[in-house]
Amino acid sequence: MNKIKEILCPLCYSSQHVVEKTRNSFSLLHCKDCGLVFSDSINSDKDLYENAYQHYGDYSKYIENIKNDKFHLTWANKKFFSYKNLKGTLLDVGCSTGGFLLTAKGKGWKVKGIEISPSAAKIAYELTKSEIIVGDIDSLDINQNFDTITAWEVIEHLKEPGNFIKKCYQLLNKDGIFAISVPNWESKWMKKSNQDEHWPPFHLTFWNKNTLKNYLISVGFKDVIVKVKPFAWKEELGSKAFFVLPYSLLQSLVFNNKDIHIFAYGRK
Repeated sequence: MNKIKEILCPLCYSSQHVVEKTRNSFSLLHCKDCGLVFSDSINSDKDLYENAYQHYGDYSKYIENIKNDKFHLTWANKKFFSYKNLKGTLLDVGCSTGGFLLTAKGKGWKVKGIEISPSAAKIAYELTKSEIIVGDIDSLDINQNFDTITAWEVIEHLKEPGNFIKKCYQLLNKDGIFAISVPNWESKWMKKSNQDEHWPPFHLTFWNKNTLKNYLISVGFKDVIVKVKPFAWKEELGSKAFFVLPYSLLQSLVFNNKDIHIFAYGRK
């Protein structure tokens, strides 16, 4: 008789979890120990994102917007840039088509990017004229360190997000900054999303504010700040933003239903 492999939380490796939600053929499991919600299957096609940038929904829009000079900074990007006196070398992991990197370069950082999609990486290089590594963070020489590492909407895609965060910690200089954003699982906007790219096999882990903050602190980050975007706006609602804004504000202020984005910032 074949033994069924035990499913462990990809963050704390606990086997204590319950089914929280099902979506298509996937079950989302809630870890009783650390609070992470994760897919019961963490396998994804290695070409998933390359194909997505070519043909799929929001991913293909990244390429189209860059071609039309319409890239924009997200709420989390703007939160990051609001911190003064940050400078030096910056690595953006999962840099996509390079819009954030270009802005950081214009503000004085010496930038480098990592991107798993060759098509997106090529555009990022053409846009920024900076080094873009095709692959993941394990493609980077561990002996190189940075003053700042960013990862915007990245860790939810990873099979081992905890190891990724630890690797970023190792790659930072002393007092270096780690800044990330991640979808907010506590938001009803997120849980009701009908966008396939918000679910497995694209998103493999689902985060809340406390789980993210606690893990960053456990790795060794200090001065950790975690903020939730207060209400859904253009980033989430698109062309309907002005029409839906009253409802979005009502959800936030009266029912405490915040937006689908979390921003986190910590210092080594």
